[in-house]
Amino acid sequence: MQVLDQEFRAWQADLEARGFFKPSYMHVTCRLLEIVAIYALGCAALSVLPNTMGLIVACLLVNQDCSKATSVLDH
Repeated sequence: MQVLDQEFRAWQADLEARGFFKPSYMHVTCRLLEIVAIYALGCAALSVLPNTMGLIVACLLVNQDCSKATSVLDH
């Protein structure tokens, strides 16, 4: 068990040295702006289109964003 722990810590240190755990603030900012834009589009769709159609469009926009988020997590 200690050997496995030591190997894991060495692997983690190697990844940290290569910059794998450094946050990308530009990526975080773009993702937050994407969420705000999708929310704004959903609100605009709800106010402009008839209620049922606006709700469908808003759900599709949110579902598209969620599917992209899960596909990013899969990698």
